[in-house]
Amino acid sequence: MALEMVSPPNKFVQEAVGASVSVDGSRVWFSTKGGLDGAPAMPDGFAGEPYVATRGEDGWAVVPAMLPGGDLVKGWSASGDIVRSYSPDFSRWVGFAATLSQFQLGQARVFRGGLGGVFAPLSPLLVPVDPADRSEPNVKLASFQGASADHSHVYFKPGFSETDAFGTSYRTTTYLEGDPAPSGGEAHVYVAGLGVGGGPSLELLARDGEGKVWGERCGARVGGNAPSFGVEPDGRDQGAVSSDGSRVLFSTRPGQTGVGVCDPVANRLRVMRRVETVSGPWISQLSVSECDRVAPACDAVDGDDLFQGASVDGRRVYLTSNRQLADSDVDGAGSGACSALSAAGCDLYMYDATQPAGSRLVQVSAGEANAAHPEVGSGAGVATGTVAISGDGSHVYFVADGVLTDAPNPEGAVAVAGQRNLFVWDAEEESLGFVGALASSDYGYLWGQNGTFKNEAYPVPAVGTDGEGVEVGGDGHVLVFASKASLTGDDTDGGRADVYRYDADSGDLQRISIAGVGGSDNGPFDVMGRTSNLRDGSRIGTDFAEYKRWVSEDGETIAFQTDEGLVAGDTNGLFDDYLWRDGEVYRLPGTARTFTSLRETYTRIVHAPAVSHDGSSVAFEAIDQLLPQDGDVVVDIYVARVDGGFAQPIAVGDCPVLSDGCQGSGAGTVGSERRTAGPPASGNAVADRRGRPMSLAVERLSAAARRSAARSGVLRIRLRASRAGRVTVAVRARIAGHRRRVGRARATLQSAGAGGVSVRLTRTARRHLRKGSDLRVAIRVRPAAGKAKTVTAILPGDSR
Repeated sequence: MALEMVSPPNKFVQEAVGASVSVDGSRVWFSTKGGLDGAPAMPDGFAGEPYVATRGEDGWAVVPAMLPGGDLVKGWSASGDIVRSYSPDFSRWVGFAATLSQFQLGQARVFRGGLGGVFAPLSPLLVPVDPADRSEPNVKLASFQGASADHSHVYFKPGFSETDAFGTSYRTTTYLEGDPAPSGGEAHVYVAGLGVGGGPSLELLARDGEGKVWGERCGARVGGNAPSFGVEPDGRDQGAVSSDGSRVLFSTRPGQTGVGVCDPVANRLRVMRRVETVSGPWISQLSVSECDRVAPACDAVDGDDLFQGASVDGRRVYLTSNRQLADSDVDGAGSGACSALSAAGCDLYMYDATQPAGSRLVQVSAGEANAAHPEVGSGAGVATGTVAISGDGSHVYFVADGVLTDAPNPEGAVAVAGQRNLFVWDAEEESLGFVGALASSDYGYLWGQNGTFKNEAYPVPAVGTDGEGVEVGGDGHVLVFASKASLTGDDTDGGRADVYRYDADSGDLQRISIAGVGGSDNGPFDVMGRTSNLRDGSRIGTDFAEYKRWVSEDGETIAFQTDEGLVAGDTNGLFDDYLWRDGEVYRLPGTARTFTSLRETYTRIVHAPAVSHDGSSVAFEAIDQLLPQDGDVVVDIYVARVDGGFAQPIAVGDCPVLSDGCQGSGAGTVGSERRTAGPPASGNAVADRRGRPMSLAVERLSAAARRSAARSGVLRIRLRASRAGRVTVAVRARIAGHRRRVGRARATLQSAGAGGVSVRLTRTARRHLRKGSDLRVAIRVRPAAGKAKTVTAILPGDSR
C-alpha cells in the first residue's frame, strides 16, 4: 500500500473530516469548512461543505457536492447536511435545501445533484398550505426518509409546526390541499420525484389510488420504528425502498382515520406495502396473522408489528411482534409491546413474499427444541432492534433472552436464559446458531438503536447480483461487530470493547483487536469499529454499502480505532487508526488528532477509517504531515492504496503506510504540483513488507482428490513454497445465484518445499453436493508476503 493525499493543502487552515470510499475506490467523499471551490459557504458550522474527490493519473481532483453559487443555507434537520444518499460511485446524490429567504418563510426544495454541476429539482417549491406553518421551524425539523437507488424517488417528512413548553409536537406541516396534519403522532411522509411529464412532482406516501390516506391521524414512516411511535428503535429502513421506488414498505396505524388525536392503543402499528400501478398507488397491510391452531387456541392479544428490515429485492421482510402470527408461536403473546430491552412474548418473524398466502410468515425465534431439551425455544424474549440483516435477507443476527438452541458456539459456550444471547438465523437452511452472550452495555450501539450498517455491526458481503446482474444483496454470512463481552478465551480485559469476526458458514469466531508482535492488548481501553450516533443514524440511503464502510466485502480487511498500543511503536497513548488484514494488525500512519475538548471527543467517535469494497483502499484522517504537499497543520484526508502513490516533487525519507508515520525531512511547498511522469519519488509511502516474498505453486486437484473432497467435505490442497511462512486459503463458489465463500483455512508452512492445507467445506456447500449438483470452486492461496495463486476445480455432486 502507498499513501496518497486526498484533501487539497489549501483549505483556509480548516480540517477535512468524515471520509467514505466509493464502490471501486476511485472516489472519496468528505467534508471541510475550507471552501475548496472559493470562499467557504459553511452551511454547517460543525462539518462544513461536502466534497467529492476523484482519483486521476497524477492526483485527486476535488469538486463541491453543493449547488453552484453556494447560497443554500439549510438542509435536512436544519443542518448543513444538505446532500445525502450518494450513488455507489459517488457521481450522483439527492438533497433538501433552502435559500435564506426561503428558509425564513418555511420553504425548501428537494433536488438531485451530481458531478459536473448537475442539478434537477425533484419537487416543486415546498410551500406550507397553512400560513401558520410558514416559518423557519418547518424546514428545521424536516427529515430525510430515504431514496430509491435510481434517485427517481426521494422520501422526506416535513417539520412540526407547533410545540408546547416541553417540546412536544402537536401538528405537522402539509404541502398539498386535503392532506391530513396528524396530531400527537408522526408526520406523514411525502414522495418527491419526476412526474409523468418529466417535471417535479409531490405526493403523499400513505395516500392510495382511491384517495384513502392510511393511518390518517397518526402519520407514517418509511421502514418503521421511531421513538414517537412509543417504541424503540429508530433508523430501521433497510430494504424499505425498491431500486426504482415502485415498491415501498412503511409503518403506520391503518385504523386511524378521520380527525382527532392519534390513539396508539386502539389501533396498533402495522407494516404496509405501497406499490405503484398505472391506476395509482396500491396499499395493503403486509402481515396478517397466519396462526389458526385449534388446541391450544391462538392468543388473541393484540400488539404492534415493528419493521426490522428487508432484503434488497423486498422478498424477505423481518419484523418483531408480540402477536402470535404463526402456529409455531406457543409461548404466549405477552401484554407489553416489544422493546429493545426485550419483552415477554416478543418474537422475530420473516415474511416471504414468494410463498403462497397463508404460508408467508416464519417464526425465526421459534427455536430448535429436541427430545433432550424440549424447553428450548419457548419464551424467546426477542429484543427488538436486530443487530444486523444481510442484504439478501438470508442471514439475520438478533438478540434474545431465551434459549433458542442448545448447540454451543465456536468457543463451546451455550445460550443461558436471561442473558443477551446473540443468535444467527439462516433462511436458506432454516437453522439457528448461537454466536455468544453480549454485554448489557452493548445495548444502543450494537442492537436496539440504529439498524444494519448504522450500528457497531457490519455483515458482509453486503452486495451481490443474481444471474442477470440485478442487485439482490449479499448473504452477510460474515459478521464483524464490536462488543464489550468477552466472547473468546483470549479476551481478558474485563468489559472493554473489542472487535470480533464471526463466520456463519465456517462457524469461526475470532477477536480482531488483538496485539501484533511487540504490541499489547487486554488493557483498560475500548476499541471502536464505526460507532454511530443519532446524527449519522438516519442519513443513509442508497449509499448504505459505501457510507463509512469499515469492513471489506470478503471480511478480510477491517478498520477500527483504539487507544491501545496493539503494535510495537504505538506508545503515544492516543486514539489511533488500525487495519486488520488477513490475520495481521497494522497501525495506520500519523496521529488522527488529540482530544482536549467536547467537540473533539464527539468527532473522535464519528470519523473512523473507511475502506473500499475490495479492501484495497482505506481512507483516514491524520493531523501529521505525511506527504510533502501537506503544508498545513490541520487534519487532512489520506488514502492508503494497494499499488497506489504519485510522483512527489520533493525527495524525502520513506513513509511506510503501515507503521508509525512519515520519517521524511518535513513538508514540501504548499500547493506544489505533482510530477506526471517518472518513477515515484521517495516521498511516497512504500508497499508494506511483511517479510521476504514467498513464491508459491498450487497443484491442481486430481479426479480422485475432487471425488474425495465431494464425498468427505474436506478439500486437501497441495502446495509448493519457496520458504516457510503463513498462508491463507479461501474457497469460493456460486450457489443459488450467489457467489459465496464455502471454505477457509490458515496454516503455517514449516519449511520450503511441498506442503498441504486441509479446508472443510461449509454446510451449504456440502448440502449442495449431496443434492447431486456439481460445485465449481475457486481456491485462492495467499501467502503473508508474496503473490496469491488461484486454481479452479469442479467437485462432482453426490459423489460416492
